[in-house]
Amino acid sequence: METFWRFWRNARNWVCWPDIRGETRFIIVMGMTGSGKTTFISQLTDQKAEIRVGHSLASSTAETSRYRVSGLKGEDIYLVDTPGFDDTKQSDLDILRTITDELAQLWHFKKCLVGVIFLHRITDVRLTSSAVKNMTVLQKLCGSENYGRIALATTMWKMAPGEEEEEAAEQRQNELEEYWKEMFGERSLIMRHKANTRESALEVVQGLRGRVQDTDTQRSLQIQRELCDEERKLEDTDAGHYVHFGLLKPVEQREMAELQKKIKDEGTRLGETELEAKKSEVRPGLKVQEFAGKEKARAGA
Repeated sequence: METFWRFWRNARNWVCWPDIRGETRFIIVMGMTGSGKTTFISQLTDQKAEIRVGHSLASSTAETSRYRVSGLKGEDIYLVDTPGFDDTKQSDLDILRTITDELAQLWHFKKCLVGVIFLHRITDVRLTSSAVKNMTVLQKLCGSENYGRIALATTMWKMAPGEEEEEAAEQRQNELEEYWKEMFGERSLIMRHKANTRESALEVVQGLRGRVQDTDTQRSLQIQRELCDEERKLEDTDAGHYVHFGLLKPVEQREMAELQKKIKDEGTRLGETELEAKKSEVRPGLKVQEFAGKEKARAGA
């Protein structure tokens, strides 16, 4: 029942959009808060009056919004703006629910989803734990069979104008590409949104669109399959479990697992009550652990 109401609560959005034809294609735009998602979209649409571009660390996007790419010949593409994780006003689970609601509707209403563009600031000196969290969620939303439908585009290149800054940015790009390939293999697309112009943004969109076949778009993302076909609750999906439980300390994970096992074995309401109490107790302490490996070594250098 929860899946049903979550699924239908924004269904009226599609009914009120008679201009969205069946052959219209959609691309999800994701990234950390402040990565330039809304700015990227504003460079490609005529709906600029409807877009609020943020200029601070606070997110200007609270819900998903769809914007038609203007000036394309022979094809309709809509970009879907999404809120970033680590938002100042919403929990990560609420943000995940907002994004997955959109993805579930796209699948249910048989809309053609090309894939996901993930934006990342080239000005970030290190790959932060927040960035790693966003990328991990992206992995679990798409599933390994859909990595070819993902494009990483680095932004904010104009904020590295000098020769030394440009050289440092290129080094960060190379390191980011290495990490990205470790996570997503060779199938995903890596690009630079370097000029911060419509032409540059359009290259990113067309780069992803050009490599995704129509047969690929008929395959569900992992989260769409979990929510729509398998009718799981969000917390029971891979992405939901990662955001909700996967960031707990090991001892908290063990306690949570024991309580879940108790519910499964005994089916008692007492177990459910205990589980909810434990969730409330540990939820305020949810934090992503710092990325270990290469980043930790660099920080200590």
